[in-house]
Amino acid sequence: EVGARLRVMLAADATQAVYVTVTYHRAPRLSSATFNAIGSQIILVFDQMTSASGAVPCAENIAPLSAVGVDPACTWTAQHTLAVSLGSGATIVPGSLLGFVGSSLSSANGVSSIAAPSNATVSRPSFSQAPALRMVGA
Repeated sequence: EVGARLRVMLAADATQAVYVTVTYHRAPRLSSATFNAIGSQIILVFDQMTSASGAVPCAENIAPLSAVGVDPACTWTAQHTLAVSLGSGATIVPGSLLGFVGSSLSSANGVSSIAAPSNATVSRPSFSQAPALRMVGA
């Protein structure tokens, strides 16, 4: 959000002027993409709160879709965080480029322009957790 004071005056008489404060709201931008601790999700974080919430189709929001596997799930877990749950056969690894291509994302107050497609290099999690396997049976 950027504010500016704007002066509007008559061309014929500069003494006749008004001042108005104008605020510009920039569209959200993808800040980071990081694997979760067990490698089952990629967490996309945006630089501000967005207009998004709930489950959204990954096919309309993520590129390349094939990298996140078959039937991935995309859910806004917070207004600035999109969790991409990887589907079977996912090929994405740390260092890969992942794009956000959503066509209707704007600032939380809804007054920014629509977010442009953006990319982030997927990072390793800050800590890794080894998967646990527990077998139960007779």
